[in-house]
Amino acid sequence: MESSAMPGYFLRHRNGEVWLDANDNSTLFKNDATWRIRSGFASPWAASFESYNIAGAYLRHRSGLLEISPVSSSLDQQDATFYVK
Repeated sequence: MESSAMPGYFLRHRNGEVWLDANDNSTLFKNDATWRIRSGFASPWAASFESYNIAGAYLRHRSGLLEISPVSSSLDQQDATFYVK
């Protein structure tokens, strides 16, 4: 997902955290910044995003920060569901 305010910067995960980083064109960056869109866990009209290179790890928010982690509880499902405009 590329930033509209900062072209060339993408949401990418590392060490379980999600950062807005400039594309360095490395294979690792491309894999870390690629997300599989899934039907939203908490709503079929929303989306959840699974990490491309860590199966079962989803983009989610917790305490105001973005991270990736497995989803198991209903709170996890809510935290990993995003409404896309």
